[in-house]
Amino acid sequence: MSSLTREQIKKGIGILGSSRLNLRSQTLRGLNLAKLTLSGADLFRADLSQARLDQADLRQANLKGARLRSAKMAEANLEGVNLQGADLSGADLSGANLSSANLGARVITVQGDFDTWQKTNLGGANLSAAKLRGANLARARLRKCRLAGADLSEANLELADLSEADLQEANLAGINLHRARLTGIRLEAASLQGIRLAGAGLAQAHLAGANLRDARLIEADLSHADLRGADLTGADLRRANLSGADLSQANLASVNLQGARYDADTKWPAGFNPALSEAILPAVAMRPAQVFDWW
Repeated sequence: MSSLTREQIKKGIGILGSSRLNLRSQTLRGLNLAKLTLSGADLFRADLSQARLDQADLRQANLKGARLRSAKMAEANLEGVNLQGADLSGADLSGANLSSANLGARVITVQGDFDTWQKTNLGGANLSAAKLRGANLARARLRKCRLAGADLSEANLELADLSEADLQEANLAGINLHRARLTGIRLEAASLQGIRLAGAGLAQAHLAGANLRDARLIEADLSHADLRGADLTGADLRRANLSGADLSQANLASVNLQGARYDADTKWPAGFNPALSEAILPAVAMRPAQVFDWW
Protein backbone atom coordinates (compact mmCIF):
# COMPACT_ATOMS: atom_id res chain seq x y z
CA MET A 1 0.00 0.00 0.00
CA SER A 2 1.39 3.40 -1.00
CA SER A 3 2.27 5.94 1.70
CA LEU A 4 1.43 8.76 -0.74
CA THR A 5 -1.36 9.41 -3.23
CA ARG A 6 -1.10 10.48 -6.86
CA GLU A 7 -2.65 13.83 -6.00
CA GLN A 8 -0.09 14.47 -3.23
CA ILE A 9 2.76 13.77 -5.64
CA LYS A 10 1.21 16.01 -8.32
CA LYS A 11 0.89 18.78 -5.75
CA GLY A 12 4.55 18.35 -4.79
CA ILE A 13 5.56 18.60 -8.44
CA GLY A 14 3.50 21.78 -8.80
CA ILE A 15 5.20 23.40 -5.80
CA LEU A 16 8.81 22.16 -6.13
CA GLY A 17 9.10 20.99 -9.73
CA SER A 18 9.85 17.37 -10.55
CA SER A 19 13.64 17.79 -10.43
CA ARG A 20 13.48 18.73 -6.72
CA LEU A 21 11.01 16.01 -5.78
CA ASN A 22 12.43 13.79 -3.01
CA LEU A 23 10.78 10.38 -2.87
CA ARG A 24 13.76 8.48 -1.50
CA SER A 25 12.81 5.14 0.10
CA GLN A 26 9.11 5.95 -0.21
CA THR A 27 6.57 3.13 -0.51
CA LEU A 28 4.70 3.78 -3.75
CA ARG A 29 3.61 0.22 -4.34
CA GLY A 30 0.75 -0.12 -6.85
CA LEU A 31 0.39 3.66 -7.24
CA ASN A 32 -0.92 5.04 -10.53
CA LEU A 33 1.72 7.47 -11.78
CA ALA A 34 0.97 7.02 -15.48
CA LYS A 35 1.77 10.02 -17.70
CA LEU A 36 3.19 12.06 -14.80
CA THR A 37 6.28 14.25 -15.30
CA LEU A 38 8.87 12.93 -12.83
CA SER A 39 12.01 13.98 -14.71
CA GLY A 40 14.96 14.40 -12.36
CA ALA A 41 13.02 13.08 -9.35
CA ASP A 42 14.91 11.32 -6.57
CA LEU A 43 13.41 7.83 -6.26
CA PHE A 44 16.44 6.20 -4.67
CA ARG A 45 15.40 2.82 -3.18
CA ALA A 46 11.71 3.66 -3.61
CA ASP A 47 9.28 0.74 -3.71
CA LEU A 48 7.41 1.04 -7.02
CA SER A 49 6.40 -2.60 -7.28
CA GLN A 50 3.28 -3.01 -9.45
CA ALA A 51 3.13 0.77 -9.91
CA ARG A 52 1.64 2.28 -13.09
CA LEU A 53 4.29 4.34 -14.89
CA ASP A 54 3.00 4.01 -18.44
CA GLN A 55 4.10 6.99 -20.58
CA ALA A 56 5.57 8.69 -17.51
CA ASP A 57 8.43 11.17 -18.02
CA LEU A 58 11.31 9.88 -15.87
CA ARG A 59 14.22 11.46 -17.74
CA GLN A 60 17.36 11.76 -15.59
CA ALA A 61 15.49 10.37 -12.56
CA ASN A 62 17.41 8.57 -9.81
CA LEU A 63 16.01 5.05 -9.53
CA LYS A 64 19.14 3.52 -8.10
CA GLY A 65 18.23 0.50 -5.98
CA ALA A 66 14.52 1.03 -6.65
CA ARG A 67 12.09 -1.87 -6.45
CA LEU A 68 10.15 -2.02 -9.72
CA ARG A 69 8.95 -5.60 -9.73
CA SER A 70 5.97 -6.06 -12.11
CA ALA A 71 5.78 -2.29 -12.68
CA LYS A 72 3.94 -1.13 -15.81
CA MET A 73 6.36 1.14 -17.67
CA ALA A 74 5.27 0.79 -21.29
CA GLU A 75 6.34 3.77 -23.42
CA ALA A 76 7.86 5.53 -20.41
CA ASN A 77 10.67 8.00 -21.09
CA LEU A 78 13.68 6.76 -19.09
CA GLU A 79 16.36 8.57 -21.03
CA GLY A 80 19.51 9.00 -18.93
CA VAL A 81 17.88 7.40 -15.88
CA ASN A 82 20.01 5.77 -13.17
CA LEU A 83 18.78 2.20 -12.60
CA GLN A 84 21.87 0.73 -10.99
CA GLY A 85 20.89 -2.13 -8.70
CA ALA A 86 17.20 -1.73 -9.50
CA ASP A 87 14.94 -4.79 -9.43
CA LEU A 88 12.93 -4.80 -12.65
CA SER A 89 11.95 -8.46 -12.72
CA GLY A 90 8.52 -8.90 -14.28
CA ALA A 91 8.35 -5.25 -15.35
CA ASP A 92 6.78 -4.23 -18.66
CA LEU A 93 9.13 -1.83 -20.48
CA SER A 94 7.77 -2.41 -23.97
CA GLY A 95 8.32 0.64 -26.12
CA ALA A 96 10.13 2.51 -23.33
CA ASN A 97 12.98 4.92 -24.09
CA LEU A 98 16.09 3.94 -22.12
CA SER A 99 18.66 5.66 -24.32
CA SER A 100 21.84 6.57 -22.41
CA ALA A 101 20.40 4.97 -19.27
CA ASN A 102 22.77 3.60 -16.63
CA LEU A 103 21.49 0.15 -15.78
CA GLY A 104 24.62 -1.03 -13.99
CA ALA A 105 25.95 -4.54 -13.42
CA ARG A 106 22.97 -5.73 -11.40
CA VAL A 107 20.22 -4.47 -13.68
CA ILE A 108 17.13 -6.60 -13.67
CA THR A 109 18.94 -9.26 -11.74
CA VAL A 110 16.76 -12.26 -11.03
CA GLN A 111 16.49 -12.63 -7.30
CA GLY A 112 15.67 -16.20 -6.37
CA ASP A 113 13.35 -17.11 -9.23
CA PHE A 114 15.19 -17.49 -12.54
CA ASP A 115 11.94 -17.99 -14.41
CA THR A 116 10.64 -14.51 -13.54
CA TRP A 117 12.79 -13.29 -16.43
CA GLN A 118 10.30 -14.79 -18.82
CA LYS A 119 7.80 -12.17 -17.67
CA THR A 120 10.13 -9.21 -18.16
CA ASN A 121 9.21 -7.48 -21.42
CA LEU A 122 11.66 -5.09 -23.09
CA GLY A 123 10.30 -5.73 -26.57
CA GLY A 124 10.65 -2.67 -28.79
CA ALA A 125 12.32 -0.64 -26.02
CA ASN A 126 14.93 1.98 -26.93
CA LEU A 127 18.17 1.15 -25.10
CA SER A 128 20.46 2.95 -27.52
CA ALA A 129 23.83 3.80 -25.94
CA ALA A 130 22.67 2.27 -22.63
CA LYS A 131 25.37 1.21 -20.18
CA LEU A 132 24.75 -2.52 -19.64
CA ARG A 133 28.25 -3.77 -18.90
CA GLY A 134 28.02 -7.04 -16.94
CA ALA A 135 24.20 -6.88 -16.86
CA ASN A 136 22.25 -10.08 -16.21
CA LEU A 137 19.71 -10.20 -19.03
CA ALA A 138 19.26 -13.96 -19.14
CA ARG A 139 15.90 -14.97 -20.67
CA ALA A 140 15.00 -11.32 -21.31
CA ARG A 141 12.51 -10.59 -24.06
CA LEU A 142 14.33 -8.06 -26.25
CA ARG A 143 12.61 -8.65 -29.57
CA LYS A 144 12.99 -5.60 -31.86
CA CYS A 145 14.75 -3.77 -29.02
CA ARG A 146 17.01 -0.87 -30.03
CA LEU A 147 20.47 -1.37 -28.52
CA ALA A 148 22.57 0.51 -31.07
CA GLY A 149 25.83 1.71 -29.53
CA ALA A 150 25.03 0.09 -26.17
CA ASP A 151 27.78 -1.29 -23.93
CA LEU A 152 26.87 -4.96 -23.40
CA SER A 153 30.39 -6.15 -22.67
CA GLU A 154 30.49 -9.12 -20.26
CA ALA A 155 26.66 -9.15 -20.17
CA ASN A 156 24.71 -12.39 -19.76
CA LEU A 157 22.07 -12.84 -22.47
CA GLU A 158 21.73 -16.60 -22.27
CA LEU A 159 18.39 -17.76 -23.70
CA ALA A 160 17.37 -14.15 -24.39
CA ASP A 161 15.12 -13.36 -27.36
CA LEU A 162 16.98 -10.84 -29.54
CA SER A 163 15.05 -11.52 -32.74
CA GLU A 164 15.24 -8.47 -35.04
CA ALA A 165 16.92 -6.44 -32.29
CA ASP A 166 19.21 -3.57 -33.36
CA LEU A 167 22.73 -3.87 -31.91
CA GLN A 168 24.59 -1.88 -34.54
CA GLU A 169 27.98 -0.60 -33.28
CA ALA A 170 27.30 -2.14 -29.85
CA ASN A 171 30.18 -3.31 -27.66
CA LEU A 172 29.65 -7.05 -27.21
CA ALA A 173 33.09 -8.05 -25.95
CA GLY A 174 32.83 -11.07 -23.65
CA ILE A 175 29.03 -11.28 -24.00
CA ASN A 176 27.24 -14.57 -23.30
CA LEU A 177 24.71 -15.32 -26.06
CA HIS A 178 24.46 -19.04 -25.40
CA ARG A 179 21.21 -20.38 -26.89
CA ALA A 180 19.91 -16.85 -27.47
CA ARG A 181 17.38 -16.31 -30.26
CA LEU A 182 19.15 -14.17 -32.87
CA THR A 183 17.06 -14.49 -36.04
CA GLY A 184 17.19 -11.26 -38.06
CA ILE A 185 19.37 -9.48 -35.50
CA ARG A 186 21.13 -6.27 -36.63
CA LEU A 187 24.83 -6.36 -35.76
CA GLU A 188 26.31 -4.08 -38.39
CA ALA A 189 29.74 -2.80 -37.31
CA ALA A 190 29.30 -4.46 -33.89
CA SER A 191 32.36 -5.64 -31.96
CA LEU A 192 32.10 -9.43 -31.67
CA GLN A 193 35.76 -10.37 -31.55
CA GLY A 194 36.30 -13.80 -30.04
CA ILE A 195 32.58 -14.34 -29.42
CA ARG A 196 31.35 -17.91 -28.94
CA LEU A 197 28.25 -18.59 -31.01
CA ALA A 198 28.57 -22.28 -31.74
CA GLY A 199 25.24 -23.59 -33.05
CA ALA A 200 23.66 -20.13 -32.95
CA GLY A 201 20.63 -19.34 -35.09
CA LEU A 202 21.78 -16.31 -37.09
CA ALA A 203 19.64 -16.81 -40.18
CA GLN A 204 19.07 -13.49 -41.99
CA ALA A 205 21.29 -11.71 -39.46
CA HIS A 206 22.69 -8.31 -40.42
CA LEU A 207 26.46 -8.54 -39.81
CA ALA A 208 27.86 -6.21 -42.46
CA GLY A 209 31.14 -4.69 -41.29
CA ALA A 210 31.03 -6.56 -37.98
CA ASN A 211 34.24 -7.48 -36.16
CA LEU A 212 34.12 -11.28 -35.95
CA ARG A 213 37.84 -11.91 -35.63
CA ASP A 214 38.50 -15.28 -33.95
CA ALA A 215 34.76 -15.81 -33.46
CA ARG A 216 33.60 -19.39 -32.82
CA LEU A 217 30.69 -20.02 -35.18
CA ILE A 218 30.89 -23.79 -35.39
CA GLU A 219 27.62 -25.22 -36.79
CA ALA A 220 26.01 -21.76 -36.67
CA ASP A 221 23.09 -21.11 -38.99
CA LEU A 222 24.17 -18.10 -41.07
CA SER A 223 21.84 -18.83 -43.97
CA HIS A 224 20.97 -15.66 -45.89
CA ALA A 225 23.02 -13.60 -43.41
CA ASP A 226 24.52 -10.30 -44.57
CA LEU A 227 28.27 -10.54 -43.90
CA ARG A 228 29.45 -7.99 -46.44
CA GLY A 229 32.74 -6.44 -45.38
CA ALA A 230 32.77 -8.35 -42.08
CA ASP A 231 36.15 -9.20 -40.55
CA LEU A 232 36.19 -12.98 -40.09
CA THR A 233 39.95 -13.29 -39.69
CA GLY A 234 40.72 -16.52 -37.81
CA ALA A 235 37.02 -17.28 -37.30
CA ASP A 236 35.91 -20.90 -36.91
CA LEU A 237 32.95 -21.66 -39.20
CA ARG A 238 33.29 -25.42 -39.34
CA ARG A 239 30.03 -27.06 -40.44
CA ALA A 240 28.27 -23.68 -40.48
CA ASN A 241 25.33 -23.13 -42.81
CA LEU A 242 26.24 -20.37 -45.29
CA SER A 243 23.47 -21.04 -47.80
CA GLY A 244 22.44 -17.77 -49.41
CA ALA A 245 24.84 -15.77 -47.21
CA ASP A 246 26.53 -12.65 -48.61
CA LEU A 247 30.26 -12.65 -47.79
CA SER A 248 31.32 -10.26 -50.53
CA GLN A 249 34.23 -8.02 -49.45
CA ALA A 250 34.53 -9.97 -46.18
CA ASN A 251 38.00 -10.64 -44.75
CA LEU A 252 38.37 -14.43 -44.68
CA ALA A 253 42.06 -14.64 -43.80
CA SER A 254 42.83 -17.83 -41.84
CA VAL A 255 39.10 -18.63 -41.55
CA ASN A 256 38.20 -22.28 -40.94
CA LEU A 257 35.44 -23.34 -43.35
CA GLN A 258 35.91 -27.09 -43.10
CA GLY A 259 32.56 -28.77 -43.70
CA ALA A 260 30.71 -25.44 -43.99
CA ARG A 261 27.76 -25.70 -46.37
CA TYR A 262 27.02 -23.16 -49.10
CA ASP A 263 24.92 -23.03 -52.24
CA ALA A 264 24.70 -21.28 -55.59
CA ASP A 265 23.29 -18.16 -53.90
CA THR A 266 26.21 -17.76 -51.49
CA LYS A 267 28.33 -14.73 -52.40
CA TRP A 268 32.10 -14.87 -51.76
CA PRO A 269 34.83 -12.23 -51.93
CA ALA A 270 36.27 -11.75 -55.41
CA GLY A 271 38.73 -14.52 -56.25
CA PHE A 272 37.89 -16.65 -53.20
CA ASN A 273 37.48 -20.38 -53.85
CA PRO A 274 35.48 -22.03 -51.02
CA ALA A 275 36.33 -25.51 -52.25
CA LEU A 276 40.01 -24.91 -51.40
CA SER A 277 38.91 -24.24 -47.80
CA GLU A 278 37.03 -27.57 -47.67
CA ALA A 279 33.62 -25.93 -47.70
CA ILE A 280 30.89 -28.15 -49.13
CA LEU A 281 28.50 -27.45 -51.98
CA PRO A 282 25.82 -30.13 -51.52
CA ALA A 283 24.64 -31.86 -54.65
CA VAL A 284 21.36 -30.44 -55.91
CA ALA A 285 18.61 -33.01 -55.65
CA MET A 286 17.49 -33.98 -59.13
CA ARG A 287 13.77 -34.20 -59.71
CA PRO A 288 12.64 -37.41 -61.41
CA ALA A 289 11.71 -36.98 -65.06
CA GLN A 290 8.01 -36.35 -65.54
CA VAL A 291 6.30 -39.17 -67.42
CA PHE A 292 3.30 -38.36 -69.55
CA ASP A 293 0.75 -40.99 -70.53
CA TRP A 294 -0.35 -40.15 -74.04
CA TRP A 295 -2.53 -43.21 -74.58
